[in-house]
Amino acid sequence: MALTQGALDLLLAHFDPDRERAAEKYEIIRKKLIKFFEWQRCDNADACADEAIDRVAKRIDTGTQVGNLEKYINGVARLIALEVFRERERKAKIIRQMVFPATSNTDAENEGDQSRFHCMQECLSRLSRKSLELMVRYHQFGNKKENRIKLAEQMNIQLNALRLRVHKIRGKLRKCYIRCLLNEPD
Repeated sequence: MALTQGALDLLLAHFDPDRERAAEKYEIIRKKLIKFFEWQRCDNADACADEAIDRVAKRIDTGTQVGNLEKYINGVARLIALEVFRERERKAKIIRQMVFPATSNTDAENEGDQSRFHCMQECLSRLSRKSLELMVRYHQFGNKKENRIKLAEQMNIQLNALRLRVHKIRGKLRKCYIRCLLNEPD
């Protein structure tokens, strides 16, 4: 649901009764939020800052009493950063599950697991952002067939072409991973 003009007006009124000063305060807080989200390594700091402000404006619009507006917005921003972090972890977990099948961990295997994990991290970091995002979206939980059909439609390609792209990325990952485990140069 998009932010309504009424909600924005109420938010600005909470910043300052004078509309111009309210707009200035809004921009100052927005810039601080962008810096905060960049510091938190959120992919799209601008969108996260806008989301924080939108959520607060909607809360004010529904009648929530806010004492210190800037502290309230900062609290919402921290929650959004946590959501972004959790989503990042969820995506990393999907990739780990895709690469590492479930295994038992004995003491002897732990050392090998660390080197395998390091190699996988190294290889994943070498993928382009676009390729990594494609792998995550392709392997999302839920109805995989339906999700993959939607993904192919969004990319405006056939499902087989999508499968081929994922297969090529997996091949690159596999080669990189094996070279890393064998300590071979690229």
